Amino acid sequence: MYIEGKLIKNSLYIYPLVDIDERYAGIIRREIDNLIDNNSFNKLVFDFKNIDFMDSTGIGMILGRYKKLHKQNISVGVRNANSQIDKVLRASGMYELFLSD
Repeated sequence: MYIEGKLIKNSLYIYPLVDIDERYAGIIRREIDNLIDNNSFNKLVFDFKNIDFMDSTGIGMILGRYKKLHKQNISVGVRNANSQIDKVLRASGMYELFLSD
């Protein structure tokens, strides 16, 4: 497994365990989709405390999850983004879509 998922109250927390780049984004996407499809929740939170790096491939993977969940009125948030991940999220405009947690 490349992510850890925890259901806490009505929120699904996703903890990537490897940096999100071209090598791992597809695998992480499949693991997240499996958790999304097999759990009931009203908020998804990406928690980046365990990783140091994310590139634009990671942004695409996260945006795809956002679009999938937005159709179901499920909100998406991020937390514990280090300076590198924060910079990528800001540059891509992703913070405008996400809740802060």
